[in-house]
Amino acid sequence: MNIEYLQKLWDSFSHRYTAAQKNPSVFCFTLLNMLRIEDSDSIIDAGCGGGHLHQYIVEKKNPYARFVAFDFSNQMVKITAARMHKYLTQQQKGSIDQLTQEEIDNVNLNSEIFNQINYSIQQANIQELNQFQDNTFDTYLSNLVFHLIPNPQQAMAEAYRILRPGGRLGITVWGSKNNSKALTILQEALIRSGILEKPQGPSKFLESTQPVIEMAQLQGFTNIYCWTQQGPFDNFSLEDLAKFSNPEVLELLKNAPPEKVQQFENIASEILNQEKLKYQPLFLECILLIATKPK
Repeated sequence: MNIEYLQKLWDSFSHRYTAAQKNPSVFCFTLLNMLRIEDSDSIIDAGCGGGHLHQYIVEKKNPYARFVAFDFSNQMVKITAARMHKYLTQQQKGSIDQLTQEEIDNVNLNSEIFNQINYSIQQANIQELNQFQDNTFDTYLSNLVFHLIPNPQQAMAEAYRILRPGGRLGITVWGSKNNSKALTILQEALIRSGILEKPQGPSKFLESTQPVIEMAQLQGFTNIYCWTQQGPFDNFSLEDLAKFSNPEVLELLKNAPPEKVQQFENIASEILNQEKLKYQPLFLECILLIATKPK
């Protein structure tokens, strides 16, 4: 898949992801605490999606700290900027996720109100951050991105390059597939319905923390801490699951025969009903890692 196609794919997924980003944001919240962002003077959020916790970061960070965010999807960037503009300008506090398409399309990424709080948002490729100089940031944050990109080691190298000596890295990736029913039900239904013969490409799930630790070690990071964490998703129905369907699933369903789509929906509902009998919500397990660039 070329870059232009991938950007269009994620642009088409932007509204769905932003609506559901509250669920995986629990892992980002943990990273923010572990990285002690209140002590940072330059923060970068790499692959920010809809920027679900940006208002929290703005309130938590040092007022003079620089906060830069980027995403691969132009539409995600606009949604993030529109959310933050609404947060900073609305008179009556309330939901900043209820955005019109006009607000999204017309948002000014270079608004003075962003400059006043040392905040900026832009489009960028996490694997090629040529717009940022070496040794620029002291905190690098990336939530649920590294497992989605073609070359995570290259992204790790870029993170190392733009971090200052003594700067800290924090990333999350998907953990065990068996502990992540929030994301695996739809793929299982795709396979059992015959829409998908087998999982496409290598698994994005990791059954061990070791590959993430080794990736950081290979790049030269030290003071590494790595652990797993589970987060519950508020997915209580097939409609809820569909809200977080990734672009690949949506493309497969779009091109599948109607009878196959119906079979897929029946199987997914059956699996979901079986999970309800356990009296537990659907979980996503993630691997979290923090590390330091040596001085």
